Amino acid sequence: MKVIVAGYGKTGTKTMYAALSELDYKVYDFYDHYWYHGDKWAKILSSSSGSIEDFKEMYQSVDAVTDGPPYLFWEEILQAFPDAKNCPADKLLVYDVRQGWAPLCEFLGKEIPDKPFPRENVRGNIYGKFMETHPSLIYIQREMKVTVTLLSLGLLLACYQMHKANLGGTLKNLCSRLWDSIGRGWFSQ
Repeated sequence: MKVIVAGYGKTGTKTMYAALSELDYKVYDFYDHYWYHGDKWAKILSSSSGSIEDFKEMYQSVDAVTDGPPYLFWEEILQAFPDAKNCPADKLLVYDVRQGWAPLCEFLGKEIPDKPFPRENVRGNIYGKFMETHPSLIYIQREMKVTVTLLSLGLLLACYQMHKANLGGTLKNLCSRLWDSIGRGWFSQ
């Protein structure tokens, strides 16, 4: 752990995530904390305390953390990783993302990238981007597509079986219409 961003949500944490990532840090943000360590965070939050060993285990291969819930436990994380940048004064950067690359890179001892400073989550626009790029959200979307596809195929199969069995009544008519409009197209190709 090299950097602890102890800002509350909506204080530039998504921008800091993007900036630190651009500077080649492995960064955990809100989604990462819960995706990779959800059970551990549930335990910590329910007891309002986490051990130094908990934080060492969770963030041993991470360079920086942003957003919640680590901002609630930045002091404990700093105890687990005493060389990380936040407090005391010689390790603290009071920073506004509107200041851009210069103060951040100077503080971290990094070269200023040859690209504009990122500006993320302006008016909540980050969620669409996260849905497209975050591994955990891509996984969830893929699982949802598979689930919906399997449920749809199961419904079509049931309707086909009912249609084939020539059952009477409203259910037969519903399934027959569904089969005629969707199923024949799928299975006739």
